[in-house]
Amino acid sequence: GRAQGRGHHPHSSSTLRTRTLAATERARAQSNMSSDGTALTLHQVINNNSLVPVFRLFSASLRLDDYLSFYLDAREFRNAYSYGRSLDGKSVEVRAKEIYEKYFNPSSLTEIDMDPPVMEKLTEELEAPYGDMFDKAQRYAFEVLELKALREFVRSEAYKNFRKREKSLYQKREEKVPDIKEIEIQFKRIKDAQQHLNEIYTNISKKLASNTTAIQNGQALATLFIEYGESLQSSDDEDAAVLSECLLKAGQVMRNLEDLQQTMNRLLVQRFETPINEVLKGPLVAAVNQKKKYDKSAGKGDPKSSIAQETIAILRDTNNCADHQTFKSVCDMMELYLDYFEKGHKMLRKLIPSLMKYRNMIAQELDAKAPASQGTGDA
Repeated sequence: GRAQGRGHHPHSSSTLRTRTLAATERARAQSNMSSDGTALTLHQVINNNSLVPVFRLFSASLRLDDYLSFYLDAREFRNAYSYGRSLDGKSVEVRAKEIYEKYFNPSSLTEIDMDPPVMEKLTEELEAPYGDMFDKAQRYAFEVLELKALREFVRSEAYKNFRKREKSLYQKREEKVPDIKEIEIQFKRIKDAQQHLNEIYTNISKKLASNTTAIQNGQALATLFIEYGESLQSSDDEDAAVLSECLLKAGQVMRNLEDLQQTMNRLLVQRFETPINEVLKGPLVAAVNQKKKYDKSAGKGDPKSSIAQETIAILRDTNNCADHQTFKSVCDMMELYLDYFEKGHKMLRKLIPSLMKYRNMIAQELDAKAPASQGTGDA
């Protein structure tokens, strides 16, 4: 009775809320109009599996792709928690910590900026994680992408080309009889992708393996520097004390650099090696098998046959998949190297004042000894 008192309709608040959300979405769409008058919202982008990779690459050019990655990871976490789905065999605590370490740890190569109050709350909730714990951070990431990436994206060549390509593919599949020659053209590209991606995969695997050995050696060297520095701390000699300080600082920077390298190695496996291998073992193998099936079929050479049309569609899709994944993986690799060198440079810059101090001390000692040695020579 009270809920409906004073003329209150039982559905009026929810209706008003729905209308308000719809009006907000329309306003956002109008502020994100492309040059051809097409309205686009961030929700539409994120829910379009074909458009997400294009938007991700564009966001990477603005150094905002990690906000998108976080948004998608947080959404997956919330959905898995809410519906009791698997988190890749990991507990909620482990997965929540992984997301936190990936996006909010200052030493992470994929760290994103976050409002301090949201950050403090997240740190507290990490002790007892739950499905909605990343919601506020997710909204913040959404707003960053909407304000800094989406408005430029809808007017970009990347989005224009996506719309043209989507329209072109639709016309090819729905309106035109395919050219039978396209099968061989597309298949040649499939074989070319197979050859080159196989070589790339082999070499990146070797590089990652050698990086692992180099990281272990670097970590061992950093530990030796630190141990030597610690052994000198008990000495009363002034030079030994300064050398101890130098070794400890250098060792810690080296250790941090190797940790950065280790993180980059792990991300290269996730974002480059594994996706390329999946393309090689999945779509490319399936495309080759489809071509064999076509070659043995009675419909070979007939552009109107179902097997010919199916083969052309599969070969096209496979080439698009291989192109997009290669493009994304290469961009991810370059971004990872850039982040690694930027953070490494920042660490080394902090060490420069200490290095200058040590160099000046050595130079002063050498200058002080020079006259004495000269006098000894004259005598």
